[in-house]
Amino acid sequence: MANDTLGPAKVSPRASGSTGAQPAKYALDSADGSSGTPARLVVDFGNSSIVKGLAKKLKREVRSWGDLISHHDALTIVSRTFGHDGYEELYSRIGLADMSQPDGLVERDVAEKRYRQYATVLAENDFSIDEAEHLLKVVTFGSWWDFSGERSPLKIHGARIRVANTKIEFLDLVTVESLFGIFKRAIHAQGLVIEEGRRHLFAKMFGHATFKELCAAAGHGNPSVPDFYLAPESLDERVRGYLEVLSDAGVGERVGLAVIREGFGGWLGIDDNEWESLR
Repeated sequence: MANDTLGPAKVSPRASGSTGAQPAKYALDSADGSSGTPARLVVDFGNSSIVKGLAKKLKREVRSWGDLISHHDALTIVSRTFGHDGYEELYSRIGLADMSQPDGLVERDVAEKRYRQYATVLAENDFSIDEAEHLLKVVTFGSWWDFSGERSPLKIHGARIRVANTKIEFLDLVTVESLFGIFKRAIHAQGLVIEEGRRHLFAKMFGHATFKELCAAAGHGNPSVPDFYLAPESLDERVRGYLEVLSDAGVGERVGLAVIREGFGGWLGIDDNEWESLR
């Protein structure tokens, strides 16, 4: 998930349920759905207590995983699940719009549409699909969210991205955080949104199933040799592994090379000409 140190992703829902990389723009449209994407459902409240309560519980749950998330980011994410650009917009409508019925009281078809919207927004804030579905079961406030019972709609499944064969162990967490920050900006610069979340994609590129696992390995054991110091044949193999993982996320080779062009501490920073010379 997006955290205080590494920062949140820009919300860009894929409400259609498609997988892989998608253009990074906020696609939940106004009520008419004029862009061809499903119209976003706007949920309004009579006060801010429900949104604040959900944000507090979201932050607590995410931090229990070992991730960091600020209260402001949690408020923003919860507000966006309800179809608003952020907490400020949601708050500005309090008292001006009719209160919406809680998730637990609406008809099943409405609950399913809300569920898909909530899960989509969560997934595009660097939660995996599985994490988004988990949050919608355990993070509840009264009759809001709580999709743990029989009313829970069918699960949304994202693309399954392979784990690279070579498991990398970084020297320390500073290297991990700095390199991930550069990787995250590179993904954003290419206009991509990764359904499994950038943390998970980053971890799998370096041979770990989860970002938490990658961080736990940092500073322990024998640090792996950075890309910059590898012999050409070894670098060739490692770059192919990076691009294969990116390909699973729907990122083509040309864009994938652009993503790994920037680096830190000898990691990534793969130049196009360097890659071509290795073929």
